[in-house]
Amino acid sequence: MYLPSSDILFSCTITLSLTQLSTLEQQTVSYHLKFISQFTTIAKEHNVRVIISGGYAVDGALGVITRPHEDIDVQIYTTSSNGEETIKQLLDILGTKSKLIEKERSDFYQYFHLPLNNSFVEFYYLHVTTDPFADEKIVVKKDGTKTDPHAYNTISATLHGVSFEAQDPVTEFADRIYKRDFRGDPKKKKHEQDIHNLRYITEDQEVQKRLDVFLGTRS
Repeated sequence: MYLPSSDILFSCTITLSLTQLSTLEQQTVSYHLKFISQFTTIAKEHNVRVIISGGYAVDGALGVITRPHEDIDVQIYTTSSNGEETIKQLLDILGTKSKLIEKERSDFYQYFHLPLNNSFVEFYYLHVTTDPFADEKIVVKKDGTKTDPHAYNTISATLHGVSFEAQDPVTEFADRIYKRDFRGDPKKKKHEQDIHNLRYITEDQEVQKRLDVFLGTRS
């Protein structure tokens, strides 16, 4: 079992780390939140589940914008196996003209990149065999096999009046620790800030449990 180092243990005395945004950065956040609101609404109308992850999931759990955001991380769940077509259809309805670029196909998802108004959206497309709005999901892997049923682990979040479904803070915390301490990703200031702030709303025992799951499924 991995024991978190002292710098990531939960503490009730933590003060949130907040970065002041420039006018341009504030405009970018406003544009991102508008995209999130419109895209999630359209997706739900077409039986596509959208879950926001990454930095906006962290800030959504905290209820405040803590730092600048240069991208939006979007998880997409649907019973269609054609990720590119599904995303393009939703973007067409939204009126987005940027070109969707497929980046890679991992064991669990298709990864797409979308330039967006001097920033970008990262789409993680997961093909599920279950109702995408159920409590649990069964994901079809790259080789055609299927995962065991497992929970979505999400919360309802609101930022600047925009409500959306977000990946829960325990998962976000465990994901950052996994990538930093096990996958070997370089440290980034924004991720260290997220880790600091996530201590404010998570307990280390729950993070440890989720991290153990990551170590079992991503190894």
